[in-house]
Amino acid sequence: MSFSQTEGDSKLRFSEEKKEITGFKKATNDERRTVDLMLFYVEQGVEFTSTFGYINERFYSSMVNMFDQVAIACDRDEELFRDFSSRIKKVLEDADGIGWGFDEALVESFYTINWVDVEEDE
Repeated sequence: MSFSQTEGDSKLRFSEEKKEITGFKKATNDERRTVDLMLFYVEQGVEFTSTFGYINERFYSSMVNMFDQVAIACDRDEELFRDFSSRIKKVLEDADGIGWGFDEALVESFYTINWVDVEEDE
């Protein structure tokens, strides 16, 4: 899975990547690895936009929606949150300053996770 942009093929294929994640989830019913893939998707999207600059609203909406799904899964399962919290925080750090409301939307989603306050108090 990647958001590479090569000469002659500048079209993003993030919808195909989302289909792969959905297919994986249905085929395996493995919550942990599905969340891992969803988070990887967002990590790659943040890296891509950091490298190539502003993409488009659809791209950012897709990233935020996927991050929302990660947050929902982590909110349901504290162990899952603990396992992925450092990567989640890295996404927030790397997205800081991207703009267009993208970074703010990720932070807002992050703070919907009940375990965030617990972790920060420790």
